[in-house]
Amino acid sequence: MKEKQWNFTYKITNLINGKYYYGCHSTNNIYDGYMGGNRELWGDIEKYGHKEFSIDLIENYKTSEEKYNAETKLVTLSVINDELSYNNVTGGKFGTGKLSNKMKEKIGINSSNRKVSKDTRLKMSVSQKINKTGLNKKNYNGMLINSIHKSKGIYFTPFGNFYSSYDAENKTSISRKTIESYCKNRNEIKFKFRSSKLEQLKIDYKNKAPKELGFSYLSFDDLNIKDKIVLCKIYIKDFNTPRL
Repeated sequence: MKEKQWNFTYKITNLINGKYYYGCHSTNNIYDGYMGGNRELWGDIEKYGHKEFSIDLIENYKTSEEKYNAETKLVTLSVINDELSYNNVTGGKFGTGKLSNKMKEKIGINSSNRKVSKDTRLKMSVSQKINKTGLNKKNYNGMLINSIHKSKGIYFTPFGNFYSSYDAENKTSISRKTIESYCKNRNEIKFKFRSSKLEQLKIDYKNKAPKELGFSYLSFDDLNIKDKIVLCKIYIKDFNTPRL
């Protein structure tokens, strides 16, 4: 694969509360507007505005591999467990890092004593029945892996987060083209007409841009299947991790 012109590490700082984020990025356009892969950071950018954040390029490298190696040294365990850090995974390629204590609690690691809800017990029961009856679980697993492999990114919506616009269409009954438009052009359009789907949210959506309602998009760029699955586990609720 041809290397991008820019393979750099950077630091984003919230000028309001002092929180910071270390990251790395590869691109041919240094002004592509990339602002990290952290949802808490994105939320604060939406809240305070871009002008309240500084971004500093630390160093540029010849290869993407060098960039990842440098990030490993920047984003350590002490950094991700710092209360002022937005980072929640140690640096390096996706799928190779360690999670912060906060993220472990969030996704349920170290929760062996946690009470299981009625909904969870029901899902476990259904899963056991599938195993006993021998339903085509292997084929389902392969289909899911294939879908994620083809996926270009995660679609964030007020109805939930999805690993593809097809997945979003199946679960929301909103056309994939509409989902893609809302998530990718979230600053350029305004809701001017009645939408029965948006009315389900019971919020004032008219004359607002999609980003104000929670629509956004995280590109997978050149990630491999394992890295995509890691991001899906972090950002998509009840994501069933396929076996590779």
